[in-house]
Amino acid sequence: MAKIEFKILKDYGALSEYGDVYFRYIDWNGYEKYDLRRWSDDGEEPYKGITISEEELETFYQLLQEGTETITTLTPRMPLKTVKLGKATAKFLIEFGSFGENGNMSRQLNYIDWGHGAKFDIRPWNDDHSTCGKGVTLTKSECEKLKEILETEFEYGEQEYGISFEDFVVRGNIFRCSKNHE
Repeated sequence: MAKIEFKILKDYGALSEYGDVYFRYIDWNGYEKYDLRRWSDDGEEPYKGITISEEELETFYQLLQEGTETITTLTPRMPLKTVKLGKATAKFLIEFGSFGENGNMSRQLNYIDWGHGAKFDIRPWNDDHSTCGKGVTLTKSECEKLKEILETEFEYGEQEYGISFEDFVVRGNIFRCSKNHE
């Protein structure tokens, strides 16, 4: 098996209080992608996770925003469906949607209980959820931290109609001032 080479181009930081889940921008064998995964204690050895392309990032953010807002107002009780995958069982509580494709699988954000309490689950799944790829599960607080990073670093969530409220007020005032001086 060929060794996977990687270079961390930008470290956006740890999402968990334990420092094992990171959001980073990484060059994986010549392919630059955003990366969400668990790492070794020293932060140098990658474990299971998922990469996200630049094109997928904004859609992923929108799903994440919906997910964190939904979980604050809704506590799921009955699973939408239960899927047995080998020794593991996934109880799908909420399906938020897909943010990209990975071969014949869609990359999804779901709220799933794998038998250790419900968490946000980010991974590729096939259409009937009978097969999944490698991914990562996050707590609500880890998702909120990730959402905060995306808002700060990429300015997601700041502009709803193509212009921020502050810019709208400033431009409106400039327009009124120029009209008054004509």
